[in-house]
Amino acid sequence: MKAASSQWLAKQLAHRFEEMNLQDPKKRAVFEHAYGVEGKEAIHEQPRFQGLLGKLDGLCHDMLTKDELDLVPVAQQVAQTHVEVNVNSSLFIEGCLAMEDLVKEKAPQLFSRFLKHIRRLKVLVTGTYDKLLEETRTRLQEVVEAQQQTIKELQTPIIPVWRGVLMAPLMGSFDSMRMHELQEGLLETISSYKPRFVLLDLSGLAHVDTNIVGELVKLIGAIRLLGTEAMLVGIKPNVAQQLTRIGARLEGIPTFATLEQGLRAALRELGFREAVNVGHPEKRA
Repeated sequence: MKAASSQWLAKQLAHRFEEMNLQDPKKRAVFEHAYGVEGKEAIHEQPRFQGLLGKLDGLCHDMLTKDELDLVPVAQQVAQTHVEVNVNSSLFIEGCLAMEDLVKEKAPQLFSRFLKHIRRLKVLVTGTYDKLLEETRTRLQEVVEAQQQTIKELQTPIIPVWRGVLMAPLMGSFDSMRMHELQEGLLETISSYKPRFVLLDLSGLAHVDTNIVGELVKLIGAIRLLGTEAMLVGIKPNVAQQLTRIGARLEGIPTFATLEQGLRAALRELGFREAVNVGHPEKRA
């Protein structure tokens, strides 16, 4: 077959692939995204029409006339397009099968060479697509996990309020899982920050039951094992009543009605006499 005939067949292959990809809206979207064009208008005049994601007839001509081709960059472009548009790589395979049939019909003497290239390209596209898809899923999972971690940190923030003093507000409803998350994060922070005091602020706690109290007592015990003193602050009247009703045993644990009272007590123990009277000039010595 002459070169001119090969060029003619290459254009026919490009048009066949184009038609395969424009038969329904989803395929059309993939084709337009890949080639950077809108519809069929002046498709071969588009500057981005290079390689398979560009000058498809040129690639087809190389497949028909050359024994060796570097198809890896083409496969990467094809696979990346399908991942970005969220369409399975079987769309590309469908177009390849249509081109195989055309070559077998119009130029059987070139079919063997073309088939070798197109089969390798299909394998490369499928493998690259699977790899990129897995990488995309992994990145999405990492984003989801990071968002979940951010939510956890917002739910149970640990705040340095003074040198040697941390504050951990308990907000909303707490169950065993949230208490475990609080304990894990708080003990890790204590280990690195090494504070003298931790103020556990109960003012935002929705309710208190025996399970929560039990978990709090365990948490305070673990805090003390790290050489830090724990205080319960922000105990509102309704929480005090609940603690009394369930017979909570809080002997030896400093408790304060407000965060300010607990902070003042901690600062007093740390020797910050001036800081204790901040906001109350009349109390200064």
